[in-house]
Parts: sequence; C-alpha cells; structure tokens
Amino acid sequence: MKTTPETETEYTTCCSQVFDPDGTGFEFIAYDTKEFCKDENNNPFLSYGEMQAVMSRSLKIYQDGHMGRIPKKIVVHKSTHFTKEEIEGCYDAFGDQTQLELIQVIRHNHWRGVEMQKPIEPKGPNGTKLPNPSFYPIRRGSYLPLDNHEALLWLQGSVHGVSKENKPVFKEGKAIPKPLMLRRFAGEGGWHETCAGILGLSKMDWNNNTLYKSLPVTMVYSKLFADVVKRVPELVRRKYNYRFFM
Repeated sequence: MKTTPETETEYTTCCSQVFDPDGTGFEFIAYDTKEFCKDENNNPFLSYGEMQAVMSRSLKIYQDGHMGRIPKKIVVHKSTHFTKEEIEGCYDAFGDQTQLELIQVIRHNHWRGVEMQKPIEPKGPNGTKLPNPSFYPIRRGSYLPLDNHEALLWLQGSVHGVSKENKPVFKEGKAIPKPLMLRRFAGEGGWHETCAGILGLSKMDWNNNTLYKSLPVTMVYSKLFADVVKRVPELVRRKYNYRFFM
C-alpha cells in the first residue's frame, strides 16, 4: 500500500504468479490499482473490474507459454476471503471453458491434530480397547474435510520413507503440527485434488534442502515479491521468472 505526498492518493500493488503442472511458466507480474476497498483490518479487496483485469492478465501469461491454449482448471489462492465482486471478476475473466476454484488459505487457527494407534492392551471399562496417541505426529499431507466449503490440511507432520533408518521424519522436531484451514469460495467436488496441489506447492523452494515449507509458494513468494516491488516500483507491469525471487 502506498500514498503519494502530492495528492494523498492511496493505491495498492497486487501481485499475480502463475504455476502450471508441467513445471513451466513460473512467472510473477505486479499491477498497480486504485479501485479497491478495505475491511476493518485494513486488508484491501479489489473491485470487479480490477480482479477481472488481474485474472485476464494471468490467463494471458499462461496462454503465451502454451500456444494459446485455455487451461481446463484454475485454482486461485488468497490469504483473505473473496468478496462477491472478486468472485464475479474471476468467473468473467476465465469463462465457461475453465473450471474455477477459489481458495482462502488461513494459517492461524485453533485446530490441532494427533495421530492415534491401536492399543497394545485393553485399558477401557469391560476390556474396551482404547486408542493411544502415536509416537510420531500426524502424517504430513493428512487432510480433514469439515464440510463442502472448509477443510484442514497438515503441511507439517511426519514424513515416511525418507530416512535410512526407515523411521518417520518430523522436520520441526517438537510441538503438535498446525494445519492450514482451507476455505472454498468457488468450485465443487472433493478435497483430495485441492490438497494435493497445495502439498506439492509446499515443496517448490529449491533454494534449500528442507523437506517442505509450512505454506505453499503461492503464499510465500507473493509476499516476497510484493516486498521487493515496494522498494523497486519500476518492477510493476513486467513479467519476471519465479527463480529470480527464490
């Protein structure tokens, strides 16, 4: 968010990044906009026209790298909720030939998860076998649908099959893993494909040897790119490769 001293006009820069399953076309682009509103937490939300423009430009980035093809499905991640105007702008940018899914990714929530295992011996009344907490955290990639519009996804957790000792690896080493809350504002169907996509996007930081990040790169690098654009306004409206901001 910026303010020009001459006119006191407030405007915002929104960043768009495009990823495809083929591993090509990883590009960022930023746009200046003056048509937005803010909520009580000072979070900006785009107008219908601005959201349509941003999505249309993102679509063009994809088409430029795929001989003009229209994608079968588009998934948009956002840290804040989607307003009615933003949802309509997204739909009108892509048209009927593209399946659209709008997902709010919420990092801070009160949910936790503990993996349970079969008991060694009965502990309940009348010999009832009660489950015991596992020695390792819940598995990374586990997800729990709450309803058609909300689901929990654990990007943190134990990872199997990566150690020589054939033991699960928990990168954080301690504490109970926190899930992401996924809130769907457009789209339908189950949560498996949505969660699998986010899980893959949490392993795209090639600049280090860690197993995963606690957020997908759609959330991590959009903030990084926005911080760079704040200091170098000349980057606006030009496409840049994803690897330049790792």
